[in-house]
Amino acid sequence: MWIQILRLKFSDQAPQGSDQFEKNALPMLKQAPGFIGVVLIANRETGEGGSVAYWQDEQSAEAAESKMGELRKAQLSEQGMTETEVHGGELVLTDVKDPNRQPQAGLFLRSNDATIEPAKLDPVIALMRDKVIPELRKQPGYVNANMIVNRKTGRSIISSGWETAEQRKASNVAVSGLRGEAEDIAGAKVKVEEWETGFTYIPPEALARVRQA
Repeated sequence: MWIQILRLKFSDQAPQGSDQFEKNALPMLKQAPGFIGVVLIANRETGEGGSVAYWQDEQSAEAAESKMGELRKAQLSEQGMTETEVHGGELVLTDVKDPNRQPQAGLFLRSNDATIEPAKLDPVIALMRDKVIPELRKQPGYVNANMIVNRKTGRSIISSGWETAEQRKASNVAVSGLRGEAEDIAGAKVKVEEWETGFTYIPPEALARVRQA
C-alpha cells in the first residue's frame, strides 16, 4: 500500500473546515482507480495541515496526482491555502492497539520524519517493529502507529496516534531514547512534528487493508 502525503499552509494560520474538501476533492478521489481512503491533519499553532491518502500502489497515486494535481492547487488557492509539499512512501509497518476501534477525528499525532540512506532503512524498520511499537503499546493513550518508507529517496516517516495531547506529550519521554537509537542507526536527524486528525474517510470494507502493512 502506498501513502501519499500533501502538506499545506493556511494563510490565516487557522485550519479550514472539511466542507470544501468533502465537496470538491473527495468525490474526485473516490472516482480515482486505486484510492482507498484519506485523513485530514492540521496543526493549529503553526497554521499547517494537509492530507494523508491511502492508495493501492504508487502507480495509482502518481496517476491521480498527474490528473488532479493542478486542479487541486487552484482550488486550494481559492480557499486561502498554499500547497507546500507532496511526497509518499510504502506502508511497511502498521499497528493498532484496539482492532475494533473505528477511525475518527480528534486523534493527536506525532510524526518522526528523516531521510535515511536506503541501505540503512531495513535496520530502522526492524528497530520500529521490535522495540518502538512494543514500547508505544505500554504508554497510556496509545492508539496506533504507522511507518512509511520511500526506498528511492530514503525518506521515512513514523507516526503515532494518541487519545489526548497530554498523553502524546508524556509518551515522548518514553520513546526519546529509542528515537536517539534510530538516529544513530540511520545516521540522520529526526524531525518531530505534532498534528491532530480532522475529517476521516476510510470505508469499513477498506479498514482491514489499511491496518495491514
